[in-house]
Amino acid sequence: MKFTDSSLIHEETRAPVEPALPGRGARPLEGERRRRMGV
Repeated sequence: MKFTDSSLIHEETRAPVEPALPGRGARPLEGERRRRMGV
């Protein structure tokens, strides 16, 4: 379940994270994205 979560979060976080920087969950997403990408 790690590969599926990483794949889903990677694509769902990479897309909404870039345009979400203005203030739409960019802080919580950035933390999760860095945690999964820097794991």
